[in-house]
Amino acid sequence: IKLFINYPQIEKIIQDYNKEKFKKINTDLLRHMNKNNKLLTFIAYNKEEIVGSLCVITHNKSATSIINILSETGRIIKANHLLIWNAILHLKKNNFKYFDTGGFDYNNTYGPSKFKDGLNGKKYKLIGTTILS
Repeated sequence: IKLFINYPQIEKIIQDYNKEKFKKINTDLLRHMNKNNKLLTFIAYNKEEIVGSLCVITHNKSATSIINILSETGRIIKANHLLIWNAILHLKKNNFKYFDTGGFDYNNTYGPSKFKDGLNGKKYKLIGTTILS
């Protein structure tokens, strides 16, 4: 696992993210946070091949996982577990108090949800998104 702040290939992650079928975030926010050093990007490798990435936005002493992309190999070897675990270790080392690991969906993402459940964190529900213009 390698950690990047201001990841130079953020556009590749955004491109891969846009292929996913999950609900999307505003990728302009991702670019902005990356440019302003508020985005931690963890990259997982299997030998020389990139098999997964985890993007975490930092805010004060909290952090929120916003993108976790895996290749087929990354899914097989459960690279997301290692990515999340490395993010936790980094955040603890740097005195972050909270880490939102992202959603639970046992129907569509059983493995990651079970892993997150095993962290014994506090679960909560969000009320949804409202766009004000």
